[in-house]
Amino acid sequence: MSKSKKDTFLFVGVWEQINNPDFNSLEFEGIRNEAGRNSFFLSVKKRIVSITNE
Repeated sequence: MSKSKKDTFLFVGVWEQINNPDFNSLEFEGIRNEAGRNSFFLSVKKRIVSITNE
């Protein structure tokens, strides 16, 4: 993942922590750790479901 994409991903995580009462920080940590891999792919649906506990 390029530096700018990873920075964007980290920004979204901080934004979610501040603005989303249902934010699942443990799940986000797991996704964040995977984000550095070349094979990493995160669909919008997976992001919404995994980070908001839905």
